Amino acid sequence: MTDWQPLWLSLKLAFVTTAILTVSMSDRKVTPFEPLGACPVFSPDGRWVAYTLENPGTRAQILVKPASGAGGKVQITSDTGAFPVWTKTGLYFVTEKKVMVAEVQTQPAFKVGPLRELFDMTFDRGSIPLRNYDVTRDGQTFVFMTETSGRVWKQVDVILDWAKDLARLAPAGKK
Repeated sequence: MTDWQPLWLSLKLAFVTTAILTVSMSDRKVTPFEPLGACPVFSPDGRWVAYTLENPGTRAQILVKPASGAGGKVQITSDTGAFPVWTKTGLYFVTEKKVMVAEVQTQPAFKVGPLRELFDMTFDRGSIPLRNYDVTRDGQTFVFMTETSGRVWKQVDVILDWAKDLARLAPAGKK
């Protein structure tokens, strides 16, 4: 048994079909999480999930809900927002033309502060249905991927049992 195995057994995985589902890694139990949600991301402490809510006929919104699925939702945006990213400094997301941040507190209870506009997006997101940016943990550096002409997203690869591969590729005690 390795040092990380107990953590592995307590992990959950969130994935999207036409809804957000969670999978308990200890018993492989699949649980519905949000029927109209997309782009789920866990908070750094694992207690919360931020996601995009896509109600037909309305603009996409960012919501936060306990990772357990129990309890209420907190709506972060009032106008529009998509593709949330958690960092130590806040919850980042994009609108049609801007990158925004909300200061959040996750313990002892979830609290959200005012939204701040960080900067205009000066690139064309194209039609990529996945999050095409990331933020460093300290919130100081962003990386964006722009759509390339003719590239079509056809699949998402999910690697199961990645911990065995990791142990094989980087055995304990090796640097």
